[in-house]
Amino acid sequence: MTADSSSRTILHAFGVTGEEPTWLGSGVVNGTLHDQFSLDERDGITRVATTEEHWSSNGTPERTNRVSTLEVSGGALKVLGQSAPFADGEQIYSTRFVGDTAYVVTFRQVDPLFAIDLSNPAEPRILGSLEISGFSDYMHPLDDHHLLTIGREVDPTTGWANGLMLQIFDVTTPTAPQQSAKYVFSGDGWSAANEDHKAFTYFADKGLLAFPYVDYSSSFSSTLQVFGVTPDTGINYLGAVDQTRLFPTTCLDPTGGYWNCDYLPEVRRGVFIEDYLYAISYGAVTVQAVNALATPVASVQLPEPLLSYDMGYADGGLAVPANAVP
Repeated sequence: MTADSSSRTILHAFGVTGEEPTWLGSGVVNGTLHDQFSLDERDGITRVATTEEHWSSNGTPERTNRVSTLEVSGGALKVLGQSAPFADGEQIYSTRFVGDTAYVVTFRQVDPLFAIDLSNPAEPRILGSLEISGFSDYMHPLDDHHLLTIGREVDPTTGWANGLMLQIFDVTTPTAPQQSAKYVFSGDGWSAANEDHKAFTYFADKGLLAFPYVDYSSSFSSTLQVFGVTPDTGINYLGAVDQTRLFPTTCLDPTGGYWNCDYLPEVRRGVFIEDYLYAISYGAVTVQAVNALATPVASVQLPEPLLSYDMGYADGGLAVPANAVP
């Protein structure tokens, strides 16, 4: 998919049921997509959430948003139906399609969550919305009736972003979605999960959530934050995995506590395997029992050649040069 300068997005449909993929058709919708979760397919119907941007006569941007449905007909991907425009002046920050419902979060200074009925693809209907402060970058379905989100709290008066924020939305009644739980970090920081859903790890069987968090309130720290999260119990902080003790002291700037090396040993991923949590950073891998996060079961520090290599921010893993490990 690509977007041209007139704020349109070109979509291509392919069939992958045979031995080779086949092109089915292409089409165009107005507006642009925020991320991969803005695009979905169900029962032959393509569903897409877009933000349309136009420029007024005085040169200021004007935005609105829609959810559109498309189907292949006559060798083309044609628009079947569209929702009414919603959230004028805002833009889409996150989308999730769950069954026949689209959940869309838009933002300018407050965070409206919209529930849109797609059971009749020819007539998408806005069922309800909920307006709260802040915004959600990523939405994760806990079950058919609850969404877990990560984003930021925002002062609705000043528009200034505050701490990292987790929320649970109860969408049992789509015409009246509710916020059922909320947790806001008190310090200044950010998470890779705000930008990359692969850093957001939810273990549904045990109701556990882990994601990396960088705190820069006073001095730099990078941890794997762990929460217990279920629709019934809400959001409960369980602890954090801190790998600072494994990094060379030469990397610590004694005047400010920031890393003073040519790499950042940030925690990047968390993986749950049975009753254990694996924290993976650019500098080490540690293992903790989920019921005893403060006590490492095992750890391994990456070899010095890896530490001195500028790994960058590889998507999904470590960028390792061929000669890094002797």
